Amino acid sequence: MSSLRLAMFVGDGRCRLFATRFQRRSPRSVTLNRPIGIQLLAALLTVYTMAGFLLAIRTLVERDDRYRWWLIVAAGVAFALASGVATLAVWRVEKRAPLLLVACGALGSALCLALPAAVPGAALAPGMWRAAIQGAVLIFAFLSLAAWYVRNVVRAKARV
Repeated sequence: MSSLRLAMFVGDGRCRLFATRFQRRSPRSVTLNRPIGIQLLAALLTVYTMAGFLLAIRTLVERDDRYRWWLIVAAGVAFALASGVATLAVWRVEKRAPLLLVACGALGSALCLALPAAVPGAALAPGMWRAAIQGAVLIFAFLSLAAWYVRNVVRAKARV
């Protein structure tokens, strides 16, 4: 059964309204139903990508000479690119997605450690390195766990 839809075509300055019929897709041409975990992980990685670029752009614009701003820019761009590539691989449920998630976790950890490394020793707040190390461990552990989940989803998809 086909559905009735209206389509507007603008040609020589006049609007025309045509009733057109579009065929519904057959059950075999259904797109891949992604698990909710894959969708949520892809959304989170998209936020990571935007945050990495935003950090890099803001740091590049401000260029505070008291800090090693170039280190933060480089780490932010690297993390954003890794997150973006991992997002696409996770969304497409590719075999390389778990490896890219681990790489993204490693670069995210490097970004956490680059923040206190960019600050001169005299300006470091107490506990800044400890917090950076804890953040680095947390992001690496989370993305490693996500890689394990994606690996299981990829294996289940391969069996089907």
